[in-house]
Amino acid sequence: MGVINRGAIVIKPRQPFLDWLRALPDPDLTITLEQVREDSSLYLLPDWDSHEGLQRFLTQCCADIFEQELAAWSKDASTFPENRAWPVFRDWFDVEAHSMVVNLMDGPLIDDEDEDKGAQAELAAEGWKEALARRMQSDSGRAAVLQDAEAVLRELVGKPRR
Repeated sequence: MGVINRGAIVIKPRQPFLDWLRALPDPDLTITLEQVREDSSLYLLPDWDSHEGLQRFLTQCCADIFEQELAAWSKDASTFPENRAWPVFRDWFDVEAHSMVVNLMDGPLIDDEDEDKGAQAELAAEGWKEALARRMQSDSGRAAVLQDAEAVLRELVGKPRR
């Protein structure tokens, strides 16, 4: 367990986000603002020295965060608002900033887009038997093991025999 060299922000949708969400062509979508805010996204950021430094960083990356939040609900980018600049972002989302991030896990942090490298690092660090046993203890771990096995099988099937 240790403090990592990152800060974090939690992004909580506001009423304009809910209005956009309700305007999507999904007639079965009945959701409240409280429900949308219940499981908010958390983004890791570089450490910041001041509120002004954090705001400068956020104004530079707010369009990307805005798009990520929208894409979590709709893959149709044509429904996204064109203006995703900082003032609009602040209308659509509350931002909670946290300067201390503590990692409670022993293993390395793994980027979802780079799971193969992370799994390899985990196996190298812990030994494959121990890593597999640990990952199999939870539903998400079992699912990850199955995904890894499928990837290996796809790779093997695609390779010619010697």
